[in-house]
Amino acid sequence: MKKVATIAVILTTLSSTSVLANKNIDFSNPYELYNGLAVGYGSNDFDVSAQFASQVNNRWNLLGTYHSDENFDNHDLRLNVIHGTGVGYFVGYNYDSNFDNRGIRANTGELGVHVNVPLNKEIRLIPELALGSFEHQDMSNNAYYTQLSLNMVYNTNSNIWFSVTPEYTYSFNDLKEDNGRRSSFRYWDLIADAGYKINNNQSLVYTYQYDKGDHLSLISYRIGF
Repeated sequence: MKKVATIAVILTTLSSTSVLANKNIDFSNPYELYNGLAVGYGSNDFDVSAQFASQVNNRWNLLGTYHSDENFDNHDLRLNVIHGTGVGYFVGYNYDSNFDNRGIRANTGELGVHVNVPLNKEIRLIPELALGSFEHQDMSNNAYYTQLSLNMVYNTNSNIWFSVTPEYTYSFNDLKEDNGRRSSFRYWDLIADAGYKINNNQSLVYTYQYDKGDHLSLISYRIGF
């Protein structure tokens, strides 16, 4: 009930602030610089995210994001430093209190770079490279990995956009668990969005994700101000 009440408070806040916002936001751009909130529901239960943007100087901007799903068991933080040319650098941290539904805590840290390349008014490409470290309670070592992704966005002229992001993760060493089990990160994932822009600062988005063999869905409402 507390989680439902939390979502209700967020929705009330969103509706009360929407009338104050008039910024025309490009929701198809994952690195659009705006302050915003989002709430949704899907395969990983309640999904909540927030972001803030701040200008450092004429060339550089900060973009901070927070995301939580799995009924607030999973928390993801990222801070991006983005240049006016579209090149960005980031540091990220993820905390999962119920990793792999096993009731154990897991931590992930990442450093990376991304490049925002608008080919024209409709098409945008965003390649991203990250290096990370992963560990959980029942591991006897840290697993180091790299992840490469390519976000491909098509933005129509009728407030509708689509995006597809294939990503590949490769671990440099095996995960060694205390029970002797060994595993690695070497797999392809896919994320696809279909979004509808309601007005200048609000949108609805359907997200499909293929994650390690699982098919996940999410419907979310986003607002910027």
